[in-house]
Amino acid sequence: INAEYGRMMLAVINGLYLLGCVVWWSEVLFTASFLVSTVLALVCHAGAYVLVELAGRPSFDAAGNVKDGGGDLSTGGPCEYYFDIIYVTAAAQLLSLYAPSAFYLLLVNLVFVGLKVKSVAAPLLEQQRKMMEKAEKSAQPGKGRKRR
Repeated sequence: INAEYGRMMLAVINGLYLLGCVVWWSEVLFTASFLVSTVLALVCHAGAYVLVELAGRPSFDAAGNVKDGGGDLSTGGPCEYYFDIIYVTAAAQLLSLYAPSAFYLLLVNLVFVGLKVKSVAAPLLEQQRKMMEKAEKSAQPGKGRKRR
């Protein structure tokens, strides 16, 4: 997967979506909530695409030689989640042509991000809590020290 493929995929998905909006013209499609959802979907697409492109971008030294060829986008890690965001957002857009409530699928992105943040933050918070307890225990007079 390269940057050109990503641009093409983003353009095709949004083009199909806009074509669908024109073909299935109705009052429901152009309500305020639908337009807000459309803007939110475009922001999700663009944000995930920018993150994928940054992850795969090569770096160069001052002389213009390639210092790092960029990350491999197919190895998993954060790029895997960026692609998931793109796919879920595309599904929400295309399904919303038939049912405007399909934009609630975008909440899946928020829940997924929240779960990932929680899974990363929970061990860090637990470690910090243990360090605080240890510091409090050693700060109490007569405890934590052995007397001879």
